[in-house]
Amino acid sequence: MIKKLFYIIIINIMLVIPASAVFAENITSIINAPTAFVNGFGGIDINFETYVYAVNQGTGSYNDGGITANLSYGFTDMLNVGISVDVGDVNKTGLLKGPIDMRQPKLFAKMQLLTGTFSLAAGYDAQGYRIYDSVTHSYEVTEKGYYAVVSKKNEVQTSNSVINITGGLNIPDFENLKLNGFFGIVIVLNEKLSMYAEYWGPSSDFFSVNGNFSIAAHIPVAPESFGIDIGVKNIGKVNLSEFYIRCHLVKTM
Repeated sequence: MIKKLFYIIIINIMLVIPASAVFAENITSIINAPTAFVNGFGGIDINFETYVYAVNQGTGSYNDGGITANLSYGFTDMLNVGISVDVGDVNKTGLLKGPIDMRQPKLFAKMQLLTGTFSLAAGYDAQGYRIYDSVTHSYEVTEKGYYAVVSKKNEVQTSNSVINITGGLNIPDFENLKLNGFFGIVIVLNEKLSMYAEYWGPSSDFFSVNGNFSIAAHIPVAPESFGIDIGVKNIGKVNLSEFYIRCHLVKTM
């Protein structure tokens, strides 16, 4: 299974490298947070992410992790629709190591509603991640669900860098009506490096102990189409912090 995923990654890199220019400031998502940007008509966005985290239990500790793959397509200049697949127990170690867990694919969609000084978008994403409960069909970290997001891109003339600021609200499901907020920033330092940071928290108490902070670095391998993100999610959270590497491939028409 892992070998097949590796071959898929290599094939897609070969297909996407000749693509036209796409820059980090126009990314459709930061780490977990979506932005208000979309791929244009015919645009293809592919992500492969591998993640590892430590689990500490009374019986001992072990490492776990998985692979998440996302594919989205621009049906119009304003609408992206895609599918994601999460494969669990890929990086598990210790006595609990067993077969990998191939989970049900999830759908996501985003509609850009406004462009200009600010960009505004609304969407739905059913993909959660980390430990999956096959009985309740839910993830340890719940899906984004329904969300609305605003993004603004600022060019810093003195340093030729770009700062992209994003903020939004999401409701994982309407049964519990749990409203969350998120905030993210992308700083394009130069052609060789960009920095990402984002924060999630419950809207009722945004800056609380329940909030999660994540950071990452984006390194363009083929600046026009292919890059690698290396980062840490949920920093400082026991049994929740994780290290991840993401390959990001984009092809525009």
